[in-house]
Amino acid sequence: MMTPTPTVAEPLPGARSFAAVGSAFVLALCGLLWGRRGFSSAAAGSLLSLANVWALDRFAQRAVERAELGDLSVAGQLTAALGAKTIVLLTTAWVLIRVGGFQTLPFGLGYMVSIFSLLGAGLRAARRAE
Repeated sequence: MMTPTPTVAEPLPGARSFAAVGSAFVLALCGLLWGRRGFSSAAAGSLLSLANVWALDRFAQRAVERAELGDLSVAGQLTAALGAKTIVLLTTAWVLIRVGGFQTLPFGLGYMVSIFSLLGAGLRAARRAE
């Protein structure tokens, strides 16, 4: 049985649009529930979330391109890049909440947009494959 060769990291381009829509929803919700301070906290979390989705898409595209060229070290490079991205994002989140004074719950809701956008894009890609 042959395994098909991947040409793109399928669900990730769709995750960006899911993240943009999810960010708008979270911003509106947090603005209504917590006012200006909640809106700005959710905006900061959403920006980090959008950066996360962008970085994941970029890393995946590079990994697929290198794998197609036969680069055997792509898994190690991807793992290192994802680890570094996670450290940078979590450190930035900690600094923004601790030093920047953003509210934790609205910030966290904005930050979680990437989780739901990746999940939604993956489900949509799986549904299309059926």
